[in-house]
Amino acid sequence: MNIQRIPVAKALFRQWVKARGNKGKKASRDFIRSWNQIEEDSFYAGGIESEVIRDLKDLAAEGWLKVVPEKYYSHRVAKIRLPLEMEDRWKEAFDFAEPNDSNIKQIADHNWHSKLAFLKTIRVSIPFSNLVRMDQYLRFKREDTIQLSIKERSIRIFGDEKRLDEMYRGSQLFQKEYLSLDDFDCYLVAEPLAWIRGRFSDGPVVVLENAATFETYHQWDKTEVRYSAIVYGGGNRFYDSARRMREIYQELGGERETIYFGDIDAAGIRIARMASEVFIEMGLPPLAPDFGSYSKLIAIALNKPDLRKWEGLNSPSEKDLSWLGELGPQVEELIFKYGRIAQEWLNIEQLLNAGEDIQDKGQV
Repeated sequence: MNIQRIPVAKALFRQWVKARGNKGKKASRDFIRSWNQIEEDSFYAGGIESEVIRDLKDLAAEGWLKVVPEKYYSHRVAKIRLPLEMEDRWKEAFDFAEPNDSNIKQIADHNWHSKLAFLKTIRVSIPFSNLVRMDQYLRFKREDTIQLSIKERSIRIFGDEKRLDEMYRGSQLFQKEYLSLDDFDCYLVAEPLAWIRGRFSDGPVVVLENAATFETYHQWDKTEVRYSAIVYGGGNRFYDSARRMREIYQELGGERETIYFGDIDAAGIRIARMASEVFIEMGLPPLAPDFGSYSKLIAIALNKPDLRKWEGLNSPSEKDLSWLGELGPQVEELIFKYGRIAQEWLNIEQLLNAGEDIQDKGQV
């Protein structure tokens, strides 16, 4: 098992490095993270909830960690425990080298650029050679240097397109704001958004979590004019690509109400809530639930007593449920009962037959 390729393993080890890796002291107890701490980081690392849980169970089966279930709900994850005796195995798997006397002395003796002077006051696990490359860039960059994407800048500095991104997301150099991407004349690139212009120029923008429903709403808009744009969120990618929404607004002629419809499960709701926070961070009105579509999906679930029950999925947090407003209690009950209600249950036939019902319930 190559754990470097497993998003939740990368997230867990990144947290370990922040908490212990750079301390230079031997720990005396296991490294423990709550489910919420891992879940938040895993979303950023590219995993959805069901995949994260599956990967954690695989890692546990291979002896990399221990999964601690909730007390009364054994199918839910409460904590992840990385046994103390396994830390060396993790460090070897991720090619992690603890700060050693040689590295520390080289850093202490080097005449750093002023932006890197802080290196003499902290312990870092980054190879001295990498730090020197950063130092050289800062010393010889020109005032008129053109901004590049983080991976394009990384390959110019290190000969490795991923190195600067890894340091930005996982090292204390950027996490504690000693450095910024502006120092290296680069920027993060959000995932592109796929979207189609709708037929109602003044209507809201609707974002759909999954591809099939994106196509369904595109077809629905052709029959019943509703939206100024239909956007494919792409699951958890939307947390990142939400930063592209201004580009869509510019094409549409200005900002407007934007609503979201996704799966009824902990992962789907968390995606929307986190994306809404990105909207607010950008100075936009928050992303709102598509109450009409969610209401229809809830009605479908309530009328299907034989609906499949998904095991091993977590419950949504109160913060995520609050994003749904008045629908929160119903959604929480359905997730407790079934684990997940896929948005694909709401298909084009049902939308066309119940269009008035959905529109009356509002899309705010």
